[in-house]
Amino acid sequence: MDTGPWDQKLPALLMAKLMLRTKLWLPVDLLTRRPPGEELPEETSGYVKGLQERLTEVHHQVRGALEFSGEVMKHSHDVKASQVCYKDGVKVWL
Repeated sequence: MDTGPWDQKLPALLMAKLMLRTKLWLPVDLLTRRPPGEELPEETSGYVKGLQERLTEVHHQVRGALEFSGEVMKHSHDVKASQVCYKDGVKVWL
């Protein structure tokens, strides 16, 4: 298993996660063997639980902002895009 510089690979991993909309295991999940979505054990400290809640909230906010941004960009493109119909004999650049 390649354990090279994960900090250089993380942006690509996060982009793949957003594009594929799948749940990926984070390094901490792999270390603790905790599947995504599973509750933390009772002996988990309050700091870790609070951190998980904050990260989950930020994740939802970012996902919502990205979806909204994508919708705005699509709408902007659709408004500017127009179908051009040329008549027979009209010269066009190829």
